Amino acid sequence: MSLIKHKKSLSLMLTYQCTAECTDCGTGSSPRVKEQIPLEDAIKFINEARERDFGVVVFTGGEATLRWKDLLRGISHATSIGLPSRLVTNAHWATSLDVARGRIAALQRAGLKELNYSTGDEHARFIPIERVINASQVALEFGYRLSIMVESRQTRTVTRDTVMSLLAERGMADHPMLSIVESPWMPLDPHRVESYREGTSPDADHVHLRKGCDSVLSTYTVQGDGRIGACCGLGMRYLSELNVGDLGTTLQACIEKSEKDILKLLVRFIGPMRILDWAGRKNPQIQWEGMYGHHCQACIRIYRDPAVAEVLKAHYTELLPELKDALYLENRYVEAVTTQHVAAAQKIVHEM
Repeated sequence: MSLIKHKKSLSLMLTYQCTAECTDCGTGSSPRVKEQIPLEDAIKFINEARERDFGVVVFTGGEATLRWKDLLRGISHATSIGLPSRLVTNAHWATSLDVARGRIAALQRAGLKELNYSTGDEHARFIPIERVINASQVALEFGYRLSIMVESRQTRTVTRDTVMSLLAERGMADHPMLSIVESPWMPLDPHRVESYREGTSPDADHVHLRKGCDSVLSTYTVQGDGRIGACCGLGMRYLSELNVGDLGTTLQACIEKSEKDILKLLVRFIGPMRILDWAGRKNPQIQWEGMYGHHCQACIRIYRDPAVAEVLKAHYTELLPELKDALYLENRYVEAVTTQHVAAAQKIVHEM
C-alpha cells in the first residue's frame, strides 16, 4: 500500500531534445541533446501506470512534439486503456493558425485531454510569443482546458499580463477554460540567487506558509536517458538521489524504493524551505533566507550542501513526529513510519 493517497502521475520525456536552449533549463534540454526513450518502453510504463491506477500520463520534455508520430501513438494507447493524457509543449509548431489547427486536431483525435504551454523571456528567445498565442487560440477553439506557464523573475519582458493582452486582442483573455500562471525561473546552482518580486523568496518569518512538495512521491518521471525520477522536479537530472530506477525497473519498484526514503518523505510533507529553515537554526552558517523563489532550487540545496547533510545526519529524528502527523492526515496510520523506514533513513542520511 502506498503512503501517498492521491493518484499518481506518470511523466514521460520521450526525448531530452528541445527547440529551445533556455539558460538554466531544468531538464538540461537543447537542440543538441539527442537522448530519447524507445516508444515500446513508453507504452510499457503507460500500461503499468494504468494497472497501478495512476491518474494521468504527462508527455513532456525536452519537447515531446519533436517525436510527433510516437507522441500520437503514446496518446492513442493511453486513451485506449482509459488513462487521461496531458501534453506540455513550448508551442514552437504553431507557426500559423492553420498549422496549429492541424496539430491540435491530430492531438484531439488521438484522445489528448489537457494542454499546457510554457513561455517567458527564456522561451521567447527561441519560440516567438505569437506562436504560443496561436496555439492558445486554437486550443480554446477546440474546447481544451488550457494552462499557460509564464516564467517569473524581477526583470522581464514577457509577463502574465503580456500573454493576457495578446489573447485579449483575439477575444480570448476571459475564456473560462484558460488559466495563466507565473512560476519563478530558477538557477540550477543552489548558491546563485535570482531576483524576484518582493515576497517570492521566503524568510524565517514567512516560511511557515510554505507547504511540502506535492510532486515528489506523486509524479514518477521516465526521463530522456531512461532513468526514472521520483518527482517532476527541476534539476532532477543532476541529482542521483532523486533517480530511483531505469527502463528495466517497474513503477511499483520505484514507488516502494522511494517511499522507504525518509528524506523524500520529509521533502513532501515538510517541504524544502522549512527543512532549510530548521537546518539553519541548527547551524547558523546555513544561510537561506531570501534566496529561493522556487522550492526545487531549495531542494537542490538540501541534497548538495554538506552542511545541511550534517544537520540531517545528526538531528533528522527530530522531524519524525511532524512527519508521522502529516502521514496521519494523509489518511494513513501513524505507524506508517516504521522501524524499516527509520533503518532505511539511517543508511540514506549517512550516505549524503
